[in-house]
Amino acid sequence: MFSDRLAVYTAILFAAGLLGCAPALDPIGDRAVEEGGTLSVGVRATSPDGTIPSLDGANLPPGAVFTDHGDGTGSLVFAAPTGPSLVFENVTFTASTPQGTDSESIHVFVDDTDAGGWRVRFDCQGKTGQHGIALDAAGVLYLADFQNTVWKVSGGTSSVYALLLGGTPSGLLFDAAGDLYVSATNGPGIYRVKPDLGKTLFAAVPNPWQLDLDSAGNLYAASHGGDIYRVTPGGGVSVFSPGFTLPFGVAVDSADHVFITEHTLGNIYRINPSGVPTLFASGLTNPEGIVLDDGDHLFVADTADGLILRFDPLGSQSLVARGMSFPVSMAFGPDGNLYLACAGSSGRVYVLTRNP
Repeated sequence: MFSDRLAVYTAILFAAGLLGCAPALDPIGDRAVEEGGTLSVGVRATSPDGTIPSLDGANLPPGAVFTDHGDGTGSLVFAAPTGPSLVFENVTFTASTPQGTDSESIHVFVDDTDAGGWRVRFDCQGKTGQHGIALDAAGVLYLADFQNTVWKVSGGTSSVYALLLGGTPSGLLFDAAGDLYVSATNGPGIYRVKPDLGKTLFAAVPNPWQLDLDSAGNLYAASHGGDIYRVTPGGGVSVFSPGFTLPFGVAVDSADHVFITEHTLGNIYRINPSGVPTLFASGLTNPEGIVLDDGDHLFVADTADGLILRFDPLGSQSLVARGMSFPVSMAFGPDGNLYLACAGSSGRVYVLTRNP
């Protein structure tokens, strides 16, 4: 008789969803703390059957301590260091019972509060393997995912903007007319995509990567073959400066000097308008994407080390932010913020905002 009652009670619990269900964490969300401050994050979990979950924290920032209070709640305490902005990805909290687990991963940001410092935030989830990023005049984001597709990201929703069958898109650039230039690495060259989605081959440049324009409308492209190409507004192609080792990034300053990165050698060169290069910086690990602001300050994504560096026009270096996984490409938006695309399995897009 007792076993029959137990079976009936168990069946009722299953029907009510109270038995055999994993615990549930309350939503946590990304957190930020100012440099030198202390971050406290409360964590709470419940189980449908009343079991008290055990709680744990993993991939915590250095020095952070997580405590399970034993009543279904826990807390993370982190004393933030001072200095440039920091990003801690995949800080993970887990609730466990015999019936299962629930977990949530968040970002923890440490904000540089100095005047002229930069604050980093997660903007959106992009595409795995993305290498190109650009923003149009309205601030809409575009991503090249290295899988034949250029994506348009508006309001958090992605849609296909252009397909590049036969080439892997790796560099994106808008001109003043709103046309998008796309470098098709391992493909026929550089495409031009009109706002009405019309796509044409603009220039036959071998293995192009990042792109930029000078004041006369000439387009510059870094080729993995080692040469920097110049393409006139009419599509005429010539070698502008030869002989580099695996160049990736290209950026043109207000005086039409062309900056390029050598990915494997860790160098940055500045090339004068006549095509003569001089070494601008060295000792980086794997610099890829570069971009210049209105004051000709050069921003560099050092991919292997997860760094964003800033060089003034004289070559003085400073650290903007660190901790992002595989930062590869950057673009300034019309809002003045710096947008960063990360590659690898991350596929994250971050936005960097400068302090007054």
